[in-house]
Amino acid sequence: MLGVSPYNISVGRQLSKQEEPVRMFVKQLKNECGNYKLFYERLYGYPPPDKQAIQTLTNYVNRGALTPDFIRRVINQFQLGSLPLDRLYNYDGHSDILDNPNNRMY
Repeated sequence: MLGVSPYNISVGRQLSKQEEPVRMFVKQLKNECGNYKLFYERLYGYPPPDKQAIQTLTNYVNRGALTPDFIRRVINQFQLGSLPLDRLYNYDGHSDILDNPNNRMY
């Protein structure tokens, strides 16, 4: 049976081939930040209210339970506005997307 979080994200299911590259991409952004606490601060603009918020974010990213709203927040907060979505959904784990200054809106 699938669980449903309060954020309407289904958990406990296998990632599709389309979702895995997005999860890898978000994890790479987290690695750029250093850890999930700093990643949370970058995403939401304020420190996490408690350890549970960090753990929830960690679980969602590790399980690939990422909603379109979350992906939109990632794109906005990391200033990736010129990143074509097909590059995101075909991400192969290399950081060339992140290293390309044309993908950032500075």
